[in-house]
Amino acid sequence: MKHLALHTCCAPCLIGVHSVLAAEADHITVVFYNPNIAPSFEYSKRRNACEEYARDKGIRFFEITPSDDWTEAQSQIDVSSLSAIQLSLEEQREMRCRTCYDLRLGRVAVWAIEHGCDGLATTLSISPFQNVATINQIGEAKVAAFCDINFIAADFREHHRDAQRMARHLGIYCQNYCGCLPSKAEAAKQRADRKR
Repeated sequence: MKHLALHTCCAPCLIGVHSVLAAEADHITVVFYNPNIAPSFEYSKRRNACEEYARDKGIRFFEITPSDDWTEAQSQIDVSSLSAIQLSLEEQREMRCRTCYDLRLGRVAVWAIEHGCDGLATTLSISPFQNVATINQIGEAKVAAFCDINFIAADFREHHRDAQRMARHLGIYCQNYCGCLPSKAEAAKQRADRKR
């Protein structure tokens, strides 16, 4: 592969996935596109950590600036309306995550095609908290109409712990929730429940 667009969600996930994919591509550009991350100071912390890590390692970094695709208010994905149609919390989460994967991978696929990349991958599939099958399905669908680019469908979860350890060792910011405000509330509840 000549040029891989690597969608990345955060520096710790980048650490684990880049090291695996580096041997598979002549060039990798890290593409940070995460309009789901809220609040805005959290978005800045994650973007800055990614950009600094990429710069320190000599990896090309590009940010697709979130526009009106997603705002802090929209990042709630109308949890109240999902509850109103009587979906379980797990079903609500699944719908939120699918929408989020679709938005991010779709936009980065367009960027990759516009910039002559022949490969697309994402760091999302390193997280044990994400649905890797859904991520890979959406990623493959986003590039299916184009013959000059392939999606690297992968499961990088075996590298998660080492990547987290390395990030902490390097003093890199490690967040404690996925990104959207509902995921922040869910993570806080899970931490509180574990303390009981």
